[in-house]
Amino acid sequence: MAAELGTSNANTETAPSELTTVDIDPEGDLLIDADFCRFRVCSNALRRQSPVWKQMLFGPWKEAKPTDGSAWIVEFPDDPADPLQILLSIIHGKFDPVPPHPTVSRIHSILILAHKYDITGIARPWCSQWLQVAGELNPPAANVVESLYIAWELGDEYLFALRLEQISLQARIDSEGRLVYGENIVLEDEIHLGPHDALETISAIRMALLKQLIAPVHNTLEARMKEKPFCTLGGYYDDTARRVCDAAVIGCIYRGMRQTIGGIPPRSTTDTKVTVVELASSLFRTVEEVLTMHSGSADLLSSI
Repeated sequence: MAAELGTSNANTETAPSELTTVDIDPEGDLLIDADFCRFRVCSNALRRQSPVWKQMLFGPWKEAKPTDGSAWIVEFPDDPADPLQILLSIIHGKFDPVPPHPTVSRIHSILILAHKYDITGIARPWCSQWLQVAGELNPPAANVVESLYIAWELGDEYLFALRLEQISLQARIDSEGRLVYGENIVLEDEIHLGPHDALETISAIRMALLKQLIAPVHNTLEARMKEKPFCTLGGYYDDTARRVCDAAVIGCIYRGMRQTIGGIPPRSTTDTKVTVVELASSLFRTVEEVLTMHSGSADLLSSI
């Protein structure tokens, strides 16, 4: 733990020139250096709220209070100052610094830090306001991913399911085989998505939907490629005419999907790079074209 958070070698309460001192508790016995701020806090307030801080500050670690009477200074080098100040303020009963309607990104950073120190529960009074912000309609891609984590941490099942669905429908595979959402959000690089299996769940939902869309196309193509003609529309009992009809439908499907998404995806959805939405859009446009020349292909549309 000491290796992660570190302890300042300074033995004075005077903050370095690059740090701004913020007195969360003017009579506090502990100084926390994080980012560009030094926070003066009460160690007992931290101990009461966080089992992580209790173990760190009052256990056999370097972060424990010095025995030589020097200033108690602990460094949190990985913690951004803004969310840390908000959490420390809540712990000390000072609520003015807590934003009622912060941005989605700010809520995200607050909850990441709260989870790290096992104090997410202290955010309960602001849950409804923060979830309202996180649940905005048509948010940018980055906020969709961030609000997935927010919904998970704050226990909003509806918002979590909604964001999970949005990401699953719009995620694609890039040239390096990575699952990407939006323009360039590589999901495997997102440490804070929610539950530990969030990425696997998104991938599984995406593949299941792709399979459901692709299977009817392959079934239709295979049926029309068999030795026995498939088409029976319009009283065609001449095998040659029926084969010509089957060939026309096959050609229309190949051409339509090649023009829209570059070709027909294989049955194995692991090789499908396009999004579920892109595939569905391509399929419906192609089926619409097929139906204009052969209404007997309505079975393809109904199976999608």
